[in-house]
Amino acid sequence: MTDDFVTIYTCTYAHEIMLPRMQLEAEAIECFVKDEFTDPFVSNAIGGVKLQVREQDCARAIQILKDAGFLGGEG
Repeated sequence: MTDDFVTIYTCTYAHEIMLPRMQLEAEAIECFVKDEFTDPFVSNAIGGVKLQVREQDCARAIQILKDAGFLGGEG
């Protein structure tokens, strides 16, 4: 695996990403928020605000977000 970041969660508004991000950081998973400062009117056109984690943390991060109710079963 590489040190590349992958998107595991998206939303329209930057404030919506705060709780999932805090949940992952509490579990010592490094996060990056891509397109955090994008205008909400443009956000949908570019795929929203993206919560990213390192590729090697992806499976664990998805499970944490599922357990916390941020992601459905398909993740």
